[in-house]
Amino acid sequence: MDRTRRILLIIGLIVVVVGVTALIYFFFFKSETPALTPVGPGVSITPGGLPQIGGATGEPTSQTEAGRLQGVVRQPAAGTKPAAIANGALTDIQAVTNNSVVEPQLNSAGQLVYYDKGSNYFYRLTAKGAERLSDQAFYGATKITWSSSGDKAVIYYPDDSKIIYDFNKQQQYSVPKVFSEIQFAKDGDHLAAKQITKDPNQNWLVVFSPDGKIMKGVERLGEYGSRVTVNWSADNQVVAFLQEGRGASGAEIFPVGQNKENFASFMVPGFGFESLWAPSGNTFLFSSSLAENGFRPNLYIGRGLADNPGSSQTDLGLQTTPDKCTFNAVGDVAYCAVPENLPAVSGPFPQLAKGLQHDFYRIDLNSGQIRLLGQPFFTIEGTPQSVDVGRVLISPDESELYFTNQSTGRIYKMRLR
Repeated sequence: MDRTRRILLIIGLIVVVVGVTALIYFFFFKSETPALTPVGPGVSITPGGLPQIGGATGEPTSQTEAGRLQGVVRQPAAGTKPAAIANGALTDIQAVTNNSVVEPQLNSAGQLVYYDKGSNYFYRLTAKGAERLSDQAFYGATKITWSSSGDKAVIYYPDDSKIIYDFNKQQQYSVPKVFSEIQFAKDGDHLAAKQITKDPNQNWLVVFSPDGKIMKGVERLGEYGSRVTVNWSADNQVVAFLQEGRGASGAEIFPVGQNKENFASFMVPGFGFESLWAPSGNTFLFSSSLAENGFRPNLYIGRGLADNPGSSQTDLGLQTTPDKCTFNAVGDVAYCAVPENLPAVSGPFPQLAKGLQHDFYRIDLNSGQIRLLGQPFFTIEGTPQSVDVGRVLISPDESELYFTNQSTGRIYKMRLR
């Protein structure tokens, strides 16, 4: 009987491994996608000179720098007692909020703004304490996407409805339910989104204004919307990236412009491309997962000219994703949370990394130095707790690092000096 159970268990494990491998191949390597071409506008969208993805001249370019950036510089350990100021070892952190929050942001004044799940209100954190951004309650909000200045937000609800709220004007705007991945441009006056409907002919990448006066079709998505990610560049020229699997060679990435720009595509190793633009210039962080790395996400720097982003790439040697990173105001330093002991296949299945302890690193994009800042540490009734970092923010003077702990939902801060 035990022998039969062992045989069934082995067969089950083989089926799981084959299934995962097939899923990875189907979603990330198998590519039969034709160039996306405009065939007509979606609902309430005015088309205007739509470009074709994949129209870049010449072969895809990718120039990965020889070697990696300088190795991680570890500071001397401060002993077993957590440090008050980050020095490369265990570092005390302090809770900034009492309740669980959703997607905090820093506003133009350097103040934390956030949605409090316990009260259903938005708050601004000042020297005097938390102040409401609006007297209006937003019951049951599940996701928040902020403008860079923190004065506007896209608010998502469980039934997939969403609104845009302007906290300066105290004004609300409706958003079509078929819009997804909504993201503000740097100016906060324009947004991009994917319009996904049951009819592939009505699936579009769109640019619009909160009041609806601007509504423009940028690119028809057809059945391939899942391969496009909305991501505004600092200069607003690039609106999104299209990822096409190229087998063992990795993935070809097509930058999508909103005004007929003919950007060159570029190759990245592995699959599962995710990216985060720096607040200025043509630099961005990106991650991808490689088979030789156990399908774990690996972080890179991408650079290039305005019409050829990503032509130069540098492997940072950190296993994390850009959504756990932030840039300073200038854009020459990145701060990233890196999970410890990341399990295999956590690239395509990020839920496997849930609950892992994270460490913070500082990346100087000019000198190439990567420095371990510290391991966040706090206790509940004397028992050390895991810090599973979500969103990361840096204060304007780079003296404090703010982040959400996904284990508690609260915002914490770590002193850097």
